[in-house]
Amino acid sequence: MGRLRDQTGNSRATAERNARIEGVSDQVEFVEADARDLPLLSNSYDVVISNLTFAKHPR
Repeated sequence: MGRLRDQTGNSRATAERNARIEGVSDQVEFVEADARDLPLLSNSYDVVISNLTFAKHPR
């Protein structure tokens, strides 16, 4: 399972394994990409979950 605080070790492989364990691997797709330019067509997804994303905020 993933870790709540220290994110070291939370890998794509861990997420895919968790999806198999939970029986939802046929319902999800994991995509690693730049959040500013996701390789997804408009209206082709229901939810995007972004984890470990760093944001720059204007001053």
